[in-house]
Amino acid sequence: METSVPRRIEAVFEVFAVGFGGWVMIILALGAFGVQAVGSLLQPVWLAVTLVAEALLTLVIIGFLDRSDPSQPGVFSLFRWSPGIIPASLAAAPLLLLTVSFTGWVFEISFPQWASEGNPLLEKIKTSWDLGAFLAAG
Repeated sequence: METSVPRRIEAVFEVFAVGFGGWVMIILALGAFGVQAVGSLLQPVWLAVTLVAEALLTLVIIGFLDRSDPSQPGVFSLFRWSPGIIPASLAAAPLLLLTVSFTGWVFEISFPQWASEGNPLLEKIKTSWDLGAFLAAG
């Protein structure tokens, strides 16, 4: 199956729209209500609200792009379950955990000046609201 050049260019646009569209819309919405995005994102509850809103907007953008060309198989058609997906996912989880751990270790060895002693996001959790907000955003 060969993909045409215009379709590839369209795909690049779709990746950028999905990757940045939600955040741009959230920043514009915060600005419209007079909320400074940088200051508000330092508070755990606002960060969680922003992350959840961005995820929902991203799904809306994906859904819109998915329906824009009925001749192409949609993104949401990839979410059909098969019986082997759960065992394959469980088998891949340890490999992914090891890969992330190894990458973090290499990063700490190679760039010690960039590695932090603790997790700055965990330091922001001070109340049960903060914990709930982080769990909801995660």
